[in-house]
Amino acid sequence: MPALPFLDRLNLILEKYLTCGGFPLAIDSFLSHGKVLGEVYESYLSWLQTDIAKLGRSVELAREVIKVLLSKVPSPVSWEGIAKETGIKSPKTPAPMFIS
Repeated sequence: MPALPFLDRLNLILEKYLTCGGFPLAIDSFLSHGKVLGEVYESYLSWLQTDIAKLGRSVELAREVIKVLLSKVPSPVSWEGIAKETGIKSPKTPAPMFIS
């Protein structure tokens, strides 16, 4: 197996990649500074907020939902549970976001 001699190095590189979430700016920041800088987090957050707004969705409600999800990990969570802790008026399951 040609990659076997490089396995330790490849595992180290993979670990660093996963530490950064696989995001190019985060990887560059980590490799350049030994950590992901706050401005990189801010860039990704800004892009995410912009994408949510472009979909016509509430950025504040998305923030609430993510906060609830993170507080429940690794416990099971339902749409009804999320609705009770956020400003969601109806816990109906949202329409699929992907087009087949």
